[in-house]
Amino acid sequence: MGHNATSLAELTKAIADRGLWKEFEKARDKLIASDIPADEANRIAASDMVHNGTVSGPSDRVMPSDFDGSGRTSMLADVEWVYNHLAFAVDDLDRSKCPSAGAWQLLLWVKADNQSEFYKSFVPKLLPTRAQLDDHDPFKDDGTEDVDQIDRVRRMAVVDDE
Repeated sequence: MGHNATSLAELTKAIADRGLWKEFEKARDKLIASDIPADEANRIAASDMVHNGTVSGPSDRVMPSDFDGSGRTSMLADVEWVYNHLAFAVDDLDRSKCPSAGAWQLLLWVKADNQSEFYKSFVPKLLPTRAQLDDHDPFKDDGTEDVDQIDRVRRMAVVDDE
């Protein structure tokens, strides 16, 4: 659905349905405080939410059939999916490729001006722990055992030559 064909009433309903009403009110009230009439402030705030990909109107309603049906992803996989899709506008994403409804909702929450919180609270959980890094350290095997074995073979070779 094109943004121009979406009425203000439809947009504000979609904003409310998404749980983004507080963000909408904050943006609208800021506009009103700068002497923009309330009806114009409503239109601008709703349009801005559409423009930044937070909401795209009634067509953005999430249904269980929008997802692959498994719904059995880990929260870690959901967070990783959101991280990998933040650069895209919501309208450009295919919900059927989203791993779960939870991942979709998390993406919408992050897009609703929560990126700092996402990077601070969620992204660190994607990073490996110190123990995981130590287990996968390519320099962990420093060759000491190999050198010891070579030295033993050399000593045996010297003893055999005598």
